[in-house]
Amino acid sequence: MIIEASHTYFGGGYVLLEQILDYCETNRIATEVYVGYRDVFEKIRARNYRQVRLVKTNSISTLFRYFRKRSNVLFFCNLPPFVRNEQSVLYAQNYLLFETPRFTSQITLVYNIKKFVYFHLIKNFSHNVSDVVCQTVPVQQILQKNLGINARVYPFFRDMHQLELTKRYDFCSIGSGEPHKNLGRLLDAVESLSARYTFTLVVTLDGRLAHRELQNRIERINNKFQRTVITNLGHIHYEHIIHVYHSSRAMVFPSLAETIALPLIEAQQCGITVISSDLPYTHNVLTNPITFDPEDVGSIEEKMEGFLLDKYSHVSQELKVQSKLDDFIHILL
Repeated sequence: MIIEASHTYFGGGYVLLEQILDYCETNRIATEVYVGYRDVFEKIRARNYRQVRLVKTNSISTLFRYFRKRSNVLFFCNLPPFVRNEQSVLYAQNYLLFETPRFTSQITLVYNIKKFVYFHLIKNFSHNVSDVVCQTVPVQQILQKNLGINARVYPFFRDMHQLELTKRYDFCSIGSGEPHKNLGRLLDAVESLSARYTFTLVVTLDGRLAHRELQNRIERINNKFQRTVITNLGHIHYEHIIHVYHSSRAMVFPSLAETIALPLIEAQQCGITVISSDLPYTHNVLTNPITFDPEDVGSIEEKMEGFLLDKYSHVSQELKVQSKLDDFIHILL
């Protein structure tokens, strides 16, 4: 099996890629995986897989490979090959690329161009694979409506094991500082709420220059209240994220756009209360979701305050999805 993952960086996509590689290792499936980022390459290499041949690639080499006729290839980065690849799968994970592209000032010019290019490449070349696979029914519906693609739904995610840890934080929020993660509004809600309540939030904002303003905001809020309201752990690996969940009382997740929203699934498996955006991705994976309007700081603040006042102790949340990784991999074999 071959995996094209040259554009996969840390985040939800990397977590899913690592899960696939773990599965291939456990089930002795010989796998060749192409990655483009040095940090990702080193992270995977450190796992010492025996069944996985890891290849560091670049944009030119990737382009040439996408013009080769191959088989048993998983195209993991939303982009289909330019020629027919038999018994191969396009994994459609970023639904923002499947929406009809319209220029908007809310995202960068580069990302506007990327959305336009990807949309038309997916539309014109997705027939070059045997199957298009996505994680949720809403994404399946978007692919059908906007691109005329009949995708198959195979959600997959890790099973989180239980730990007995001291609750150090009232809330956790797992995610990057990308604009659609909506961390800025969460920080606004935390700052306002901190004027009336003493509580703690832990985040996983990485140290990239593009996120400097959010980092500065965290520092200003902590200085304003002369205590550590917000702890930023930076980018941390999966093995450490499970400790964050078990060290928190609740997850607050204000994202504006997700496919399957892995942090919600992981948090529920760890037995903590999930408070999330009132958007389809939340309702797709959880029963009895506690939701807010992600574009309304007051709404986020209200639900966080409700948790601090123990208003949701009677709410029982369960997962509505099951992992189908085994079925997904067997499409490629």
